Amino acid sequence: QNGDGNSRIVDASPKGQDIVWDVSNQDAGSDADGGWNTSIFAIDHTKKYRYSVWVRRKTKGNGHFYLGTNGWDSGGNNIGVLDRGNAAVLTNPYFEVNANWNEWGTGNNVGEWFLVVGHVWPSGSGTGALDAESGIYNIAGEKIDNLERDFVWQSTNTQSRHRTYLYYSTDTSTNQQFWEPRVDDTTHADIP
Repeated sequence: QNGDGNSRIVDASPKGQDIVWDVSNQDAGSDADGGWNTSIFAIDHTKKYRYSVWVRRKTKGNGHFYLGTNGWDSGGNNIGVLDRGNAAVLTNPYFEVNANWNEWGTGNNVGEWFLVVGHVWPSGSGTGALDAESGIYNIAGEKIDNLERDFVWQSTNTQSRHRTYLYYSTDTSTNQQFWEPRVDDTTHADIP
């Protein structure tokens, strides 16, 4: 867990009633409010991985939504991953969403579920455009916005993790939920 407002509850998910990760901001401090860092898992730096999570702001409030990863070497050192746009090394990488999504815009999307998808490309794939699938999708499966960045594995990356948060909320009415986090090796034919 990351932050102090975490619980798992039965609520409406994109596929009906299910267990969702619920984050209710506990204080007015501009700090970690809720979410998770998964356990560290092995990756193959020669493959592309898709990171995703469903998210909804059940009560608008304020604060930022984050979906991120990390990149470790075999010695357990956080050496980061490369920014797909400029090859900069990032040890605290997030698949950025624009400010309107971080703050949930005008509030028109409060209560709606959205799927956020980002990719980490194989080492040596260089810089360039994001994967065409990287972005924000509505519940009907329509891509409604792009992300600001994807990443590239370094050749010495052997481990990673999935992490998603509500962070920097100073409004105790803020309630954000997550559902069905995934990390997929996109080279497997059975992964859509």
